[in-house]
Amino acid sequence: MLTMVLGGLWHGAAWTFVLWGTFHGAALCTEHMLGGRIGSRTPAWIRWFFTFNLVTLAWVLFRSQSLDLFSEFVSRFFVSGAATLWTIPAVLAVFLVVGFQLLPRDPWRGSR
Repeated sequence: MLTMVLGGLWHGAAWTFVLWGTFHGAALCTEHMLGGRIGSRTPAWIRWFFTFNLVTLAWVLFRSQSLDLFSEFVSRFFVSGAATLWTIPAVLAVFLVVGFQLLPRDPWRGSR
């Protein structure tokens, strides 16, 4: 936990960086405390989905200029309105990235 908090502080002396490191440290501590108890029973796609969304939220915190801006970003998740990111290039990029994540690790291994 301390290493991750210091890693956040290493990125800069802003609260967003310190909280980013604290968030990652807490996630790592939780994962280590739970060990294989939950991971062995939970399907891999659920673990992937949960981890992806937590890390993505942490990157929003990391890239925010201030905690006020971060809270503004997060509050926008819960406000209805026009979806400005639903453009064809954005949707294709998301599907492409997710598609690459679902490919086998070594697809050419059995082709010899």
